Amino acid sequence: MEFFDFANTVIDRRDGTERLSVAVTPRFPFAGGYKEITIEAKHRFRADKIADQEYGDEKLTWVIDLFNNFSHGFKEYEVGRKIKVPTIKTLREMGIL
Repeated sequence: MEFFDFANTVIDRRDGTERLSVAVTPRFPFAGGYKEITIEAKHRFRADKIADQEYGDEKLTWVIDLFNNFSHGFKEYEVGRKIKVPTIKTLREMGIL
């Protein structure tokens, strides 16, 4: 599942074109369901590599960004920074995987 799978399609009344609305992202559980990792040099600015390592799908970077309240994308992934990564079990329970 990708980030925009959470957006609804709306039809523009003026010209009948379809557009995506704002995505309503899933709510993650507050307690547990994640592991904490420290960003290594090989993953600096590479959220896609972390998502691939953890989930086998580099497109799930949005999950890690959302879970950690990141708003600046790859700039957030500095060496030594501790981040929380939702477990595969959590993503399955939420219907993301």
